[in-house]
Amino acid sequence: MTTPSKLPGFFQNTIPKSGTHLLLQILLGIPDVTHDEFKHMYEGNANQVQTHYGVLRGAADNEMITGHIYHMPEWAAMFRQLQMKQIFMIRDLRDILVSFVHFVRTIPYPFSFADPNLPLKESYMQIIYGIPEIEYPHLADYYRLFLGWLDEPGVCTVSFEDLMQSPASRRATITKIAEYLWEGRTPPISIEQMVGRMESNINPFGSPTFREGKIGGWEKAFDHEIKDAFKEVAGDLLIELGQAKNKDW
Repeated sequence: MTTPSKLPGFFQNTIPKSGTHLLLQILLGIPDVTHDEFKHMYEGNANQVQTHYGVLRGAADNEMITGHIYHMPEWAAMFRQLQMKQIFMIRDLRDILVSFVHFVRTIPYPFSFADPNLPLKESYMQIIYGIPEIEYPHLADYYRLFLGWLDEPGVCTVSFEDLMQSPASRRATITKIAEYLWEGRTPPISIEQMVGRMESNINPFGSPTFREGKIGGWEKAFDHEIKDAFKEVAGDLLIELGQAKNKDW
């Protein structure tokens, strides 16, 4: 009988509000995978590289490290040096915006758009256009900080939509993740069994930040002015990502 391989430590990287806890639950369905929430990493700016490198280098077998990390050459080089696999999560940027706006208005946050007393529409507009006086970037510039991972060799990219649009699409996407992580290694159970466990570990209401988890929620949330602002700032980016065919939406 072939002895199962250890799964080297790996990294879950998500754009905030793209389905982080959904992906986390899926990955925690892998037998013996562990996760320390206190190792969660934010941003990955240049001054954080050495600290983050120490955490990643110390990842144990079967350990998942999580974060919301910008794409930077230093970070890409770090993953190559450590030969650490990364799963990167993306979502329709319009739905990310809706989820983010509702999230920040429920917690203490240092920016005016998070004030629950601010009209909801103003929160949308501030996040879309950014706040220059405090160097908070506009929507497209913020998202582009993450999107370099889409073109980085060796990164497994999945989308929220692929996990939610149908049972068949979800299973195919989870299979893609399992095969990516276990490529060249002997898993403790068959990939088919592992995919079943990963899928069965999904519990939307077990997420502390779950709100609706829907595809296309932006259609009800955006009025024509919010749509126009989004198209002005990030409409080209949507097309670039294949999330819209044009600006006629």
